[in-house]
Amino acid sequence: MCGRVGAAVAVLLIRDGLLNGQHAYFIPNPLDDDRELMAEVLCRFYDKHPAPDEIVLPMESAGLDTLAEWLIEQGQGRVKFRIPQRGSMVRLIEMAEKNARQVFVERISKKDSWHNLAARMQKALGLLMPPERITCIDISNIGGSQTVGSVVNYWQGEKDAAKYRHYKIPRIDGLPDDYASMAETLERHLRRAATEDYMPNLLLVDGGKGQLNVARRILVDLGMDGLVELAGIAKDKGAKGERIYRPGRKNPLDLPGNSDILLLFMRIRDEAHRFGITFHRKWRNKEALTSPLDAIPGIGPAKKKTLLKTMGSLKRIKEASLDDLAAVPGIGLSLAQKIQAGLKTGYSPQ
Repeated sequence: MCGRVGAAVAVLLIRDGLLNGQHAYFIPNPLDDDRELMAEVLCRFYDKHPAPDEIVLPMESAGLDTLAEWLIEQGQGRVKFRIPQRGSMVRLIEMAEKNARQVFVERISKKDSWHNLAARMQKALGLLMPPERITCIDISNIGGSQTVGSVVNYWQGEKDAAKYRHYKIPRIDGLPDDYASMAETLERHLRRAATEDYMPNLLLVDGGKGQLNVARRILVDLGMDGLVELAGIAKDKGAKGERIYRPGRKNPLDLPGNSDILLLFMRIRDEAHRFGITFHRKWRNKEALTSPLDAIPGIGPAKKKTLLKTMGSLKRIKEASLDDLAAVPGIGLSLAQKIQAGLKTGYSPQ
């Protein structure tokens, strides 16, 4: 099923005369020639799926002889192509076309829905153009340490998970600084996005005027001011609920609480927060598996396990006397001295 903006293709898998499975695809900006499009679909599909003895097509495809030879070279075996004119095979073709038409209509309807929302977003926020890619930044830390900048990307209102990114931010004087962390995350991400060609049309930050000022400064420093639009989402101090802020405006936008624009921004912001929390959990779990004992030469996994089992905890190992450490099976006096030195001051081989 083709149209000017895309094509939908449905593949039915038949075994012993019964429907055994199906696949459906939407192809944006397809080839103009349906015969060439069919050939491209066949090559892509059977490059990843085993070919049957017979393939039934709704129309003649370009290069069927070449495709048949290619399938043999790929070890798929000899395949027969049929274009039925009557009977049960025609009904299967009609079923596949119906499925493809449904995929096409749903995809175009969804695209139209996004274009409508993006146009209203442009008007409500005063954007230069309707946004396609929205990128959201979230900064999170635990007690001033393990600061992470999380970046999520949405394309036409849908998650683009392949473009999600994490950035570990080093501590500055041991104190958390969300503005500095956001600035570093933005600079690192925008440089990467420019290099890898997924720059946002709209950059959404978790915060109000302060965060927007930081983001604006980074865009100016990178020479990107005017290329990327900015918006912030934060709780309004004078009222309940979330509000959207724009650079140069003193007050937040006057959007109702059930605005689909506001709800979309909240969903994207919450996804950035979730993405950061998930990374933090993995980071903490990884660090929980490490120990200061790992940095002491002579302490491998077996001896570390014996020490912890015998002494009960890392805290008790630190508080133990030299004789108590030396008495642990497999440790001895020399290694006990290294353990004490390493745990008290941080082990140095010099």
